[in-house]
Amino acid sequence: MSDQGQLRSDARSNLERVLAAAAEVFAARGLGATLADIAKHAGVGVGTVYRRFANKDDLAMLGFAAGQRVDITSVWDDGIERRADSFLLVEYDIPRGCLGAYYPETNPLVPLASVADGAGTPTSKSIPVLLHRSAPPAAGA
Repeated sequence: MSDQGQLRSDARSNLERVLAAAAEVFAARGLGATLADIAKHAGVGVGTVYRRFANKDDLAMLGFAAGQRVDITSVWDDGIERRADSFLLVEYDIPRGCLGAYYPETNPLVPLASVADGAGTPTSKSIPVLLHRSAPPAAGA
């Protein structure tokens, strides 16, 4: 995902609605709120909410915090760098070691040689990734 200022207008609107809804739903229901609750409150599909969520304890362990921007690279042994830049981190109660993200923004992370047994489709639902701090935006950008 690109920086919020570079998002399509519909994606920027969805992001703003999801973040506002998340704050309202968490304030009303606490950490028991689900992504489905947030999506319903924001008036978007659950997939839209799954774009950039990570476990709170993982973020702390890695030295990240909610609201930071990160670049994501996938881990694969073919020597090709696959990356998706400038994702906004949002804490959410998902299993440790997991990161929720939405496709198509993260499609570039999927190694096409990694395919499901039998189906032969890319394994886009489970790929190992690394998080890196995004470079700050250039002055005047």
